[in-house]
Amino acid sequence: MKLIATMEEIIKGLEKNSRLRDSSCEVELHELIHQIDVMVSCKNTEWEQHSQSLETQLEMRELELNNMQTCLEQKHHEVGKLRQQLEDFENFHREMILKYKERLKSFKSDVSEIYFTDI
Repeated sequence: MKLIATMEEIIKGLEKNSRLRDSSCEVELHELIHQIDVMVSCKNTEWEQHSQSLETQLEMRELELNNMQTCLEQKHHEVGKLRQQLEDFENFHREMILKYKERLKSFKSDVSEIYFTDI
């Protein structure tokens, strides 16, 4: 748009200096300026559409990233809970093994007593 305004200023300057008297040349220049204006306007619209498309894609990617981060946080939380459950189970399992060993030792002792008292 600035280019067009500058070109129009040049034409006005030429008209004032009486260098541009031929009306057909003036009409052609105005038509050329109009065509340039239309081309610039079309390119501007094209760039704005492309820019809007890129912004939309960026917004979609940001939403996707936020969803992935939320999902990842949930998975980390879930892993933490599962680790705690595993640790609790392992502790319980160890305690049960110790209790069974103690009971087995007690049974062995009882069996030994019964066996040796009968002899």
